Order: sequence, then C-alpha cells, then structure tokens
Amino acid sequence: MRYEQAGYKIYIGQTNSLQNRILNYISEFQPHAPNDYKLRVFEAFMIELLPGATLDLNFREVDCRGLEEREAKARLTAVEGEAIQKFDPLLNNLKRPTEEAREELKKAFGLYYRSAFESKLRT
Repeated sequence: MRYEQAGYKIYIGQTNSLQNRILNYISEFQPHAPNDYKLRVFEAFMIELLPGATLDLNFREVDCRGLEEREAKARLTAVEGEAIQKFDPLLNNLKRPTEEAREELKKAFGLYYRSAFESKLRT
C-alpha cells in the first residue's frame, strides 16, 4: 500500500496462477473461501481511513522447473515464509480477533451451513 511517501507491505501469498488468484481477491464474497475476501475488506478500510492510498501488486516468479510437485510446493512455501519473515506484512500476521468478532463469524457460518443443509434436505 502506498500512502503519501510511505509504503506498507500488506500481504504475501503464493499461487500457481496469478490470474486466478487476482480473480479470487476481486470477486464477491464466497462462503467456501472467506480468506480470499480479506483484501476486499482491507481495501474498504484503507479507503475509509486513508483516502488517497493505493494498492500495488508486486510478484516474484520462483523457478521450480525440474522439481517434483512436492519439492516445488516445499520450495514455494519456503520462499513465501522467508518473504513473510523479512517484510512482516499486515495481513499475514493478524492478531487474534476479539471474542465478539469470533462469535459473530461463528454465527454467520452457522447460518450459512444451516441454510445449505436445509436447502439440500428439502429437495
């Protein structure tokens, strides 16, 4: 994130498809993948708190040619972990949510799953 003259690291992640990852993060909320929605929540908060701030996308390609799938995954995970350690991005190291926030999330997931179960059982 850029705000005035300062830059802040927000999130570090890995993907096999940058295009799919970006689509996940700009899509509407998906109950099966709530973690993908975190950047949308952050962006809304950022706009509210720091009008004029912008988000930049930076990426690093990691060469895994010639590696077995398990080795490639381990290498990507290691590179990601090193970057998280080095840059300490905001969303990768979130503090534990308040008990109230956890209870609200628990209720929301309960409603979601109950409605899905109800829908399936009535058909």
